[in-house]
Parts: sequence; C-alpha cells; structure tokens
Amino acid sequence: MRYPEVTSAITLSFSTNDALEAPARNRQRFGTIDAARRAATPHLVLCDGLSRTILTKPGQFERELSARVRWCEKYAPGDFEIEPVESGLRFRFARIAIANLFRIWFETDLRSRSMARQ
Repeated sequence: MRYPEVTSAITLSFSTNDALEAPARNRQRFGTIDAARRAATPHLVLCDGLSRTILTKPGQFERELSARVRWCEKYAPGDFEIEPVESGLRFRFARIAIANLFRIWFETDLRSRSMARQ
C-alpha cells in the first residue's frame, strides 16, 4: 500500500455488547405519550408534512426523520418526545430554547415544499 499509516489506523471492533445495545440506540422515540411526559415537555414544534404520504420519494421521509432524531438526541437527550399527529409529527421539548433552535435548524413546513416540487 502506498500509505501504510492510513491502513494501520483502521481497526474494526465489534462485540456482542454492541449488538445488544444497537436496538436501544436505534429505537424511535414516538408513539403515545402519557400525561406526565406531556407535562414535562410542554414546548411544541409541529413538522407539517413529515410523513411517508407527503414525502413520497424513496428514503426521503427516513432521511428527514433521522436527521431530526439525531439532532434531538445530541442537543436534548431525554428532554424530547415525538408524537404522531394527523398532519405529520409533533416534537415536544422540555426547554423552550431547544424548541426554538429546532425551529431554526429544520424546516417545519414540509407539506408546502413537497407540493411546490410537483
């Protein structure tokens, strides 16, 4: 090889613990939310059109959703919930500052963007 330092730095490690923890890391955080979690996450951001019926290109919904979930896990670990609603998904946050950052970082009206491209 031309660059042995590059190939020697690449090491793959995989253990059974990684395989057991993977489903917990990849678990989606949306569904029905109890009253206690609703009270703990009062700041709402509606992502209108964040659904497979609106984002019809293959993988488009998954990319949009996973980007938002990764952002939430990074900036609001344990302080957010995702709730399905009729028009898309509703993200619930414990702190208003994080909810406002989410609104700035991501487009929330995906329905009009999808309709404009058709």
